Amino acid sequence: MTCFRYDELTWEEVDALPKEKTIVFLSLNPIEEHGVHLPLGTDVFEGADLAEKAAEYLNEFDSELAGLIFPPIPLGSAGVTKDFPGTIHVGGKTLMRVVKDVCSSLVRSGFKFILIVNHHGDPVHIKAIHVGAKRVMKKFNVKIYEPAGNIIYGDQSLLDAKIFEKTGLERKYETHADVVETSYMVYRYPHLVKAIYKSLEPFKVDIPRQMRKGNRTFKKMGSQKGHLGSPALADEELGKIHLEDGARLLAECAYKLHRGEPLPQMGRFMRNIIRFLIRLD
Repeated sequence: MTCFRYDELTWEEVDALPKEKTIVFLSLNPIEEHGVHLPLGTDVFEGADLAEKAAEYLNEFDSELAGLIFPPIPLGSAGVTKDFPGTIHVGGKTLMRVVKDVCSSLVRSGFKFILIVNHHGDPVHIKAIHVGAKRVMKKFNVKIYEPAGNIIYGDQSLLDAKIFEKTGLERKYETHADVVETSYMVYRYPHLVKAIYKSLEPFKVDIPRQMRKGNRTFKKMGSQKGHLGSPALADEELGKIHLEDGARLLAECAYKLHRGEPLPQMGRFMRNIIRFLIRLD
């Protein structure tokens, strides 16, 4: 099959889609600061592009599956950047209800498989998505999966392996408006990238350690310009790798979701932290 755009279909066309063979790609990412060099919509742009590319790649895994691209939802819990101008922070409970209501609407239209494309690692954001998805799955016989949170707090080696091999950078320090995100924007939206990125000094911070100290935002962790990582090392080729490898990983997850095969999961330690210590407020 091929891929479709949800907002371009009529209700009759939606009704006619083969629901047992259709995967909905739902991009959900916040508008937030991304350093002095990247636009506020960086996560929104990346999430939407990854969802679209993954829907196209789905055909490589199973030619009978169809990808349905939902319009990107520019919302997210962004507490870690909310003290910068421009960030739009949505509370965890609100975001959870958005996930629950949107997914429930899709289910009522007959869809059974939903892949939530998230490009944002804030633990409140991830918990909100997972709680909302679980409530829908508990009520309906559907499968919903969010890859990024499970991989970020599980097997990080699945993400951008070629980029870190090529650059020799440490993954734990490249987390926001960094070499990966800057490379992506240079590759896909160069007209939106400020040339100052080439002269920005790397900013390295141990986020878990800072969190334990009570520093809950990037600014309080010392990032006065808003980036965590090495944006000056960005280049177009790395951005292309990020899109293509990331989209294939998402397509593979969608394929496995449909088949009921094992998917990447958070480690028990992080799963318990997010479950018991992270609050949706």
